[in-house]
Amino acid sequence: MEETGKITETKTRAIQPVATEDLSEAIEGSVKKELGEQVRSVRVFDDNYRCNWWVLDTSPGPEYLNGGRIIKSKFFRATKSGETLVLEDLSGPVPNKSRLSGVN
Repeated sequence: MEETGKITETKTRAIQPVATEDLSEAIEGSVKKELGEQVRSVRVFDDNYRCNWWVLDTSPGPEYLNGGRIIKSKFFRATKSGETLVLEDLSGPVPNKSRLSGVN
């Protein structure tokens, strides 16, 4: 904030519109999966999603522990441009944008 005489100037950032549509299912249907993998996606906030790849855990142990295990996890920013799902991978050191049509 700078004061010049009696006028006070305030610098602000532009406000980004908040995403209203939950794209979890579209993400789950669009990301690459290997045989035996299931993908679950959860909206964390705004247009940011946590996506986990699960496989059935067949190791010996109590029945209640053999549901599955996460083998990969990613953090995405997801938006739609028309009918195209746009995923930005925020997991790595440098974000990588890819455009997906919403189908495998």
